[in-house]
Amino acid sequence: MIKTLKGRRIRPTSEKVRESLFNILAQRVEGSRVLDLFAGSGALGLEALSRGAREAVFVEKWPPAARIIKENAEALSLSPLITVIPGGVSAAVTMLRREGKRFEIILADPPYRSGKESAAGKLLLELSACDTLAPAGILAVEHFSKTDLPQRAGRWCRQRRARYGQTCISFFEYAKNSNLRR
Repeated sequence: MIKTLKGRRIRPTSEKVRESLFNILAQRVEGSRVLDLFAGSGALGLEALSRGAREAVFVEKWPPAARIIKENAEALSLSPLITVIPGGVSAAVTMLRREGKRFEIILADPPYRSGKESAAGKLLLELSACDTLAPAGILAVEHFSKTDLPQRAGRWCRQRRARYGQTCISFFEYAKNSNLRR
């Protein structure tokens, strides 16, 4: 069982949403490099590793949560496959871009806020300007159901949107790729 922290700073992805997410990603996970942004307890990236991803990089700025990710990876014997970057997403993505790191799957669970100024919307714009997503990669952004992310963001096109109560996951690929069904 994955440990998490109590309080309002962490909003773990529910087991139902996590299972649905990975059912949609299915065969893409095996052998992939995964970037887990706003990682919290690390549940999404650790799930990817348990399903055959070869590596996961976690970005989490809250120090207690970054420690929990390491503890969870150790408890699951996954420590050799992880890197935890303590700090904000913008700085981490800039660093990864400079290092030439690319990921087949980017999972993002930013804080929920509705409207055009949502963290998910800002993240989309920021990530669309960098090359951390591999050419045939996929970005899955978890967001509040009342937040309407754009159909297109830079070079990306939303391929699918799945709703689970007040949680949505929007899946983006480069516009030329359209491997997901709506």
